[in-house]
Amino acid sequence: MPNWCNNKLEISGNKEYLDTLEKAANEGTLLETIKPIGEWKYDTAVAEWGTKWDISDAGVDRVGDTELVMFFDTAWAPPVNAYETLLDKDGIESVVATYFEPGMCFTGVWDNSDDIFYEDIPSLVKSGATETDPILEQLNDEYGFAEWYEEEPDELVEWIEDGVKAKQVSHDV
Repeated sequence: MPNWCNNKLEISGNKEYLDTLEKAANEGTLLETIKPIGEWKYDTAVAEWGTKWDISDAGVDRVGDTELVMFFDTAWAPPVNAYETLLDKDGIESVVATYFEPGMCFTGVWDNSDDIFYEDIPSLVKSGATETDPILEQLNDEYGFAEWYEEEPDELVEWIEDGVKAKQVSHDV
């Protein structure tokens, strides 16, 4: 079972192609529609899409005829390789995506081939970066990870500290 990466994708372009993408997103075949790979193979999917499976749990909002906003999950990572292909399609004017992978603690913005990537979100939250970095602040507004990481206790640290204390007690006796 993979870690699921949450994605938001905003596309501007011609109505006909956006209609095709909307239908594909609703059917869970968005990546195959953007960059067909035929028979699924792990290495091919990762190389061509940037993730191992097509999208799941999609939601689609149409903003007029020329804008489409999608929300979906992908396995382990955002499908940035598919976004590169999408950006090169005739009739596509803009491709902007945000993503958040809570299990591996990374987030970012992919804006027409420019990928702004943040890792170790718990440390960024603790340092206050979600309040001082405007991009990270925007990502936190979309995904709400600051509250999630602030509330989640660091069980591993507590476990290690308890073990160290217990070991010191046993050595002192």
